[in-house]
Amino acid sequence: MKRGRKEIRKKGAVECSFCGYVAADASFNFCPVCGFNLSEYEGDEGVYSIERIRYLWERRNGGKLVYDNFRSVRDSGVYPHIKSKPIRPQLGDFGHVHLSNLMFFAPLHYSPKLASELYLISKLEGYYNVESGLRALKWGSLISAAQKGGMFWRFFESRKIKETFTEGWRSCGGGILSITKVDKRKKGVFFELRESDVSMLPATKKPACVMDGGVLAGSVEALFDGFWDCDEVACARDGKPACVFRVYRHETEDKPSFYMPKEEEVQRILDSIFDDVTSRRRLRKVVDDYVYLMVPQCDNYFWLSSSPGHTILSKHLGAVCGRQIAEKAGVKGVDLALDYIKDLFLFLKAGVITDIKKPDSERILIHMDESVYAAGVADINMKLCVFLAGIIEGILNAAGGNYEVTEKNCLAKGDEDCVFIAKKRKIVR
Repeated sequence: MKRGRKEIRKKGAVECSFCGYVAADASFNFCPVCGFNLSEYEGDEGVYSIERIRYLWERRNGGKLVYDNFRSVRDSGVYPHIKSKPIRPQLGDFGHVHLSNLMFFAPLHYSPKLASELYLISKLEGYYNVESGLRALKWGSLISAAQKGGMFWRFFESRKIKETFTEGWRSCGGGILSITKVDKRKKGVFFELRESDVSMLPATKKPACVMDGGVLAGSVEALFDGFWDCDEVACARDGKPACVFRVYRHETEDKPSFYMPKEEEVQRILDSIFDDVTSRRRLRKVVDDYVYLMVPQCDNYFWLSSSPGHTILSKHLGAVCGRQIAEKAGVKGVDLALDYIKDLFLFLKAGVITDIKKPDSERILIHMDESVYAAGVADINMKLCVFLAGIIEGILNAAGGNYEVTEKNCLAKGDEDCVFIAKKRKIVR
């Protein structure tokens, strides 16, 4: 429970908003099936569901944690303008868009309801990125003047601001962004985005670039008072020349509605990603296929820190992705699978596997440095590479093994490197 908030137990049966399980005992704090938090909390503004309160609490208080402990967050507002020492000397400070897309679409295949939660995570990402940039560029007085005057449009009509938005978005690997229109009366800003990290993927029936919209909404919300959210007006994945987003202001916290892609639509997208991973096909023509470390690190951290169920689900989804990648690549045999994992992680810039040991016939120890999720993170007493552990497990087992893979050590726990241990499962007869 968040500090300073009173927990409210629901009377009678409690239905999990994620998996739909109905717990007859109202004393349950977490769903016994998926692990999601079932509680509601009371704050100054009233009663909120766990999704809403998580966003508000993290926006107000969580920023200090990520800013103090994640170097990628501190550097996100600096590196587009000032050269600094890289966080990862070998791989560089970017991860492949395939990894980010897998972490987004794999949960949607499991449950489309997760789109709203992923949207809130991306809002936090945009919020902290702009906050970091404001500190680096020293624009505090300019923003304060715009906030007090209520004339946000002057800020977005500035040529310098437009260029900074475009440069910052592109340097992070988000695509080619431009501010196209400012609606003074309705308090809205229109953005066009070309070559986003999802624009080359198969189309859904309606626009579904939830994460990009969330980042834009969070970015604007960091600049001005009130609540800001985003609608996707047009999508490049549907044949349009660019994705078009409308970021708008409203007075009370609200959760925008999203198009929930059907299972077959998400599976088609995932199959496309698996094909691109195994063929190593380049996605974008102008922008490189990589995103700045802050993006995967924030997405992963806020996901894992949400509830025990998120950690369990992350491992499971990683294993599903790993298995399908191995099957498409035709990987056979555990030794070849280990070589493939090492090469795959370099391609995805997920990490550098430095050593593989087999202390006995039952175990494999995999040492990895420069984790995409934990590099540059202080000791926050967390194991952040759960999704990667799942990918390793899925590939090993698809290649003929029978292993359970867990992360034993992690850079984010103060360890020297990340260590995965693969143990053979016992076959019960």
